[in-house]
Amino acid sequence: MKKTLILTLILTIGFTFQQCIDCKCPTITQPYFDIQAMELQENIRNYPNLEENTEVDFVDFSSLSIFFEADLVSSAKAPCKHGFSLMNSAYACSCIEGGHEGSKNEYLDNLTIITLNDFDSLHLANSSLNDLWSTYDERYEKIPVNDYLQQDTSKISSQEMTLFLSKAPELDSSFQVKIIAELSTGEVYEAESSRFILLP
Repeated sequence: MKKTLILTLILTIGFTFQQCIDCKCPTITQPYFDIQAMELQENIRNYPNLEENTEVDFVDFSSLSIFFEADLVSSAKAPCKHGFSLMNSAYACSCIEGGHEGSKNEYLDNLTIITLNDFDSLHLANSSLNDLWSTYDERYEKIPVNDYLQQDTSKISSQEMTLFLSKAPELDSSFQVKIIAELSTGEVYEAESSRFILLP
């Protein structure tokens, strides 16, 4: 009776042996990236193409992204998983992107966010705004940028860094920042954001 029940269960549910699928991915040549430049991108709801002096409500200014432009390498073959399952599975091919191991020798020594206008009484033009920004840590939780710089001693693992501003300007609604990234290799990269009107 027990054997009949088990056999019925297997035939009813079915089973599959997962097979390795050859995705025809190119062979990897180098898993790292090497930073060559940096650019900034404002992430603003309802303004996909931001023009200078556009008026933007602070609630619509979701974040500012830093993109490290780097020498990328070819894709690699994704590891293949074998296994047993009682449920049918959908298979998908995916290739590991070049540079997936991050930067080989570049660490972020310092990051300075400078306001180009009088932001408030404590942050006048050409002073640091670091204390008003946060970013994601390795657990994908928001922490102040200064805390991130103190605790993060690992190599640069991603070509993108997202920054979040805590409040709108108070003295001059014209908003523009310059960001300076200093790497452990001695490389220094600078980029300026677009200039726009950031309203409370």
